[in-house]
Amino acid sequence: MLCLEQVEKRFGRARALAGVSFEVARGEVVGLVGPNGAGKTTALRILSGFLRPDSGKVTVDGIDVVTDRRAAAARIGYLSEGPPLHPDMRVGEYLRFRARLKGAPVARVAEVMELVAVSEKRRVLIGRLSRGYRQRVGLADAVLSAPGALLLDEPTSGLDPMQVRELRKLLGTIGQERAVLLSSHALADLEAVAARLVVLSAGRVVADGAPDALRARFGLAAGASLEEVFVAATEAGP
Repeated sequence: MLCLEQVEKRFGRARALAGVSFEVARGEVVGLVGPNGAGKTTALRILSGFLRPDSGKVTVDGIDVVTDRRAAAARIGYLSEGPPLHPDMRVGEYLRFRARLKGAPVARVAEVMELVAVSEKRRVLIGRLSRGYRQRVGLADAVLSAPGALLLDEPTSGLDPMQVRELRKLLGTIGQERAVLLSSHALADLEAVAARLVVLSAGRVVADGAPDALRARFGLAAGASLEEVFVAATEAGP
């Protein structure tokens, strides 16, 4: 569903991505992890069509993101870190506005509000919502057009433990029928939802596999934390 093949991206002299390749299938939740500056957000923005790669191929459901950006974007829901919501709009009003922009049926708004559990907040101004509820509204926006793929950049950032727990459950439900690529520094959150990890370091993929397979690869105990897996992968390099 989501595919990067030998993707390169530079910003001036800095190389953000250096031949990155990985795929995410429908029904799969994949965690994208790495130290700051590893290229995680760049990879997400390239997949979403916000950035063009310098070289390589990027496809969504077989559609080339560079040559047919509109068709590819219609198959993607993107939740950026700190979603750019309109604080002076009410939740229901905002989602109806977004539905019209995306060409989604207005009836879909009630469905997604129920899905992400914000129906009771539909008449509340977005600016008065807690951080957790704003994340839910951003996620509702991301799934409005029933996309086959979701790109989530640090979705648990700033949430309290109860909000994180609720979001984990929600992602487990949403990920059953979509390809989900989830970037996060909160590795404990990924343990609960991601069946696979892609580890980036200095713009390169240094590990890609199920947590247990990566523990075995790096000689770690079966109960080793994802933090230990991350450190081992990063230190080993490509």
